[in-house]
Amino acid sequence: SERRLLAPLLLLATVGFGCEIAVPENATESEIPKCNGRPPALLKHCNATHIENNWVELRFKNIRSIEPRAFASIPQLQRLDLSGNCLEIVAEEAFRELIWLETLDLRGNKIKIVEPGAFETLKSLRFLLMAGNAIGIQHSWCPNTGYCEVS
Repeated sequence: SERRLLAPLLLLATVGFGCEIAVPENATESEIPKCNGRPPALLKHCNATHIENNWVELRFKNIRSIEPRAFASIPQLQRLDLSGNCLEIVAEEAFRELIWLETLDLRGNKIKIVEPGAFETLKSLRFLLMAGNAIGIQHSWCPNTGYCEVS
């Protein structure tokens, strides 16, 4: 995979499906909170030219956060699998552009907070999978989908 220096502590890496993540580089062990035993990553963006069958699978990539508009170039995406990562917050802007998204798999992360409006623009969402997270049973943010799995 192609890598280039982004900032003093970030290394940009392509992880598949044209998606790039930034991971810490040259930091001491105490400076980096671990995610599944490895440094956590920031999902930067995904490129539409690498998307096949309108789905992206980014399982177990140690992603702790998603930059706003990371999916802006692929609004046609229908299935997104981010299971087994280290997401702690589902930010309001994380999935804003994914108007055709039908399945969002966030199982097995460390999600504690779902910001208001995080799923508001996902009008086509039918399956929201969130089991195995640190969030309690709270369905106020659960969109009006065909299936919403929390516990």
